[in-house]
Amino acid sequence: MVDPNNPKKCVDVDECASFGHNCSHTCSNRNGTYVCGCRPGFALSDQFSGVCRAESGGGAELLFSTGEEIRAMKTMKYEQTAFEVVKGDSVGRISGVDFDPSTMMVYWADGAQRAVKRSFIPGSDEQPEAKIGHPQTVARTPPWEEDRRPTDVSVDWVTGNIYWTEADRQKRSNGGVLSVATGDGRYRRDLITADLDRPTSVVVDPEHGLMYWTDASDDQPKIEVAWMDGGKRRAIVTDGLSRPESITVDFAMDHTIYWADSKLGRIEMMDHEGRRRHVVAEGSADLIRRPAAVDVFQADMFWANREDGSVVRRDKFGRGVPVVVARDLPNPKALKVVHRLRYNLTYIERGMNPCRKNTNDCSHLCVLVPGLRARCKCPNGQGFVDEQQTICDAGECKDKVCRWAKNSMILVLTEEMTDIYQNHLQSLIPQPRNTISKILVSPSVGRNSLPVGRIKSHYASIEDCACPVTVA
Repeated sequence: MVDPNNPKKCVDVDECASFGHNCSHTCSNRNGTYVCGCRPGFALSDQFSGVCRAESGGGAELLFSTGEEIRAMKTMKYEQTAFEVVKGDSVGRISGVDFDPSTMMVYWADGAQRAVKRSFIPGSDEQPEAKIGHPQTVARTPPWEEDRRPTDVSVDWVTGNIYWTEADRQKRSNGGVLSVATGDGRYRRDLITADLDRPTSVVVDPEHGLMYWTDASDDQPKIEVAWMDGGKRRAIVTDGLSRPESITVDFAMDHTIYWADSKLGRIEMMDHEGRRRHVVAEGSADLIRRPAAVDVFQADMFWANREDGSVVRRDKFGRGVPVVVARDLPNPKALKVVHRLRYNLTYIERGMNPCRKNTNDCSHLCVLVPGLRARCKCPNGQGFVDEQQTICDAGECKDKVCRWAKNSMILVLTEEMTDIYQNHLQSLIPQPRNTISKILVSPSVGRNSLPVGRIKSHYASIEDCACPVTVA
């Protein structure tokens, strides 16, 4: 372009510094032009489009919810026929979906049953014998939080931890929570509990050690980011929002953030710092009809419309014509593109996971923070017992045995205990657990008195250490 200060001189425009390029992965600026490139495992489909396609791993699959079921379809086939991944149980209501590429397990948030569940994805290379899945519950909303429901789940594909959001259906202020646990649901820790009204979605970025979430608060809708241990929290979008319902990360394109706002009827994108915000698609002309979920892979963007039950596909820059790939779905509220190359698994393959076994000292939860570093966290209601903040005062399941911190004591629940304590325990535990006969309590609590509040505060310990009753 012409230099505004010298009409006889031209200055270069960096197309890569804005969303003015067409590179689906990397963009390198050149004098007067730019060059597209691809991440390892991908190659340019031609010389002009800038579209990168996976060289291996087969075609991507698109998972989407249909009320209480999860179905899938091949994204590259012209004849797109959906097939079942998870069978419904007639009472579920799926509002968020994600998957673990190492195990090829799908995780989902079930608002009706107030639980986070998982199942193997049938037919994958990692689990070739897996059949159409039935759910395994890995986390439940505590029974004393009767009005909270899970809204979304995100898998940390480096450590295997899961992150999920819960919202208060009564729309009370500060009624939301963002939690983390191991992939099998142990050691739950609530990371964000204050100034969180109606969290609708969450996504983690393990490469950067960050997590992003949307809050559809009636007073102040916003998009926030924090370290994956809950620290360094800040809002990155506070204006131009009404009901943000879904958020995702395009890891291949420099961790670009996409989100859908169902009330405004639009999908937007921005860089991972919250800058360079740009509307990608908006209104009925773009087939945007109350979008409830959005996801991105390669050069494609997919979204699910709640108004007409459709799933739509389009170029992720908003170019070209949107194409409906599924119609008349009952209550589609979640979708996710599944492909092994979606994430940078070299962090796992090259042993770069700081939370892997034998390399960290965390007794319970190990979470990532920026700089590919690890930090220890304790289950709810528990704290550290050492100066290094690595060992928690809580039960730990090792070799199928419940092991407890040395400065704790075990209270044995015997038949001589009064009925009132037994009744309270039964009301706190959502299902019978006849194998559990011990509960961790503080050393200050005597054997003859066990306050109800103490039982309630240690509910997580009962759930998290669901091992045989042998205690070491």
